[in-house]
Amino acid sequence: MDMKAGEKMQRLPIQSAVEPPPTDAQLLLRAEHGDPFAYLGPHAVERDGRRRYAVRVVQPHAAAITVLTRGQEIAAERVEPEGVFEALLPADVTDRPGPRDYRRRFGVKR
Repeated sequence: MDMKAGEKMQRLPIQSAVEPPPTDAQLLLRAEHGDPFAYLGPHAVERDGRRRYAVRVVQPHAAAITVLTRGQEIAAERVEPEGVFEALLPADVTDRPGPRDYRRRFGVKR
């Protein structure tokens, strides 16, 4: 660009391409999470101002996940398209479920 003496350069606004940091689920899928079990399995979560328990699993080839606990079947929500699911346990589950307190059932994509 040729500029003549005395001309000022026009400043254009800088557009930031800063992306938000990846979520725990995204880090898991990329095998970059430093502590996967801090996210996976049963964990206390805050929902609608109340403490609840959610069970999170990674099943990339699953079409659906169901968590079985206390004779109930709870459908898990897909929180990442690549296969991270979360099932919000009923409000009457007030203690963190142990490994023998729940089971997962999944249907495979065809």
